Amino acid sequence: MKKYILIQKESNTPWKEYKEEFDTLQDAQERMHQMYRDVAINGAELIEAAGYKDTEAYAEFEDHNVVSWSIEEYEG
Repeated sequence: MKKYILIQKESNTPWKEYKEEFDTLQDAQERMHQMYRDVAINGAELIEAAGYKDTEAYAEFEDHNVVSWSIEEYEG
């Protein structure tokens, strides 16, 4: 059965990752959008650049820290 994992990374702390697992791609995408919105939209005054696609997103801050999200599919 296919499962999906949402991974959040920050360039300032490359050794750390935050992960959440989902049963459907739609659920993973909804969560990624929520996380992106919380960081990129609510912190817009500190954002230098941001982007959003179906299975990946990023937000780059003024201090050059980049928060990124990606959704990966795997057999679970």
